[in-house]
Amino acid sequence: MPDAALVDWVMVVITVLIAFVSLMAWRVSKLVAWLTGAIESHSSLMLRLEARRGVPGEPVKVVWWDPTLGDPPLERKHGEEAELHCIYTCLPPRQRQRRRSWLIRWFAGEPG
Repeated sequence: MPDAALVDWVMVVITVLIAFVSLMAWRVSKLVAWLTGAIESHSSLMLRLEARRGVPGEPVKVVWWDPTLGDPPLERKHGEEAELHCIYTCLPPRQRQRRRSWLIRWFAGEPG
């Protein structure tokens, strides 16, 4: 039978290792969230810059849209050509009129 002090030390070491792995997983998830946000911001910025350049002959209008107030006024059907006279870009969650409940924001990991 192993010594009780040895078992205690093994449990302490295992607990510290689990805490360290949990901390590293949390840190990596924060870095992944930051990278995802940075890529999304870059994509949105590039979309607006290209829209400013426009389709030959006419500029493309970019409109901020709050998805909590409803869908954009578009007719979307499978196989139909998308019109490029106006692009609807979603508002960031903090600027939307109807915010999600604190419980959903907490589960999603959103601030505030």
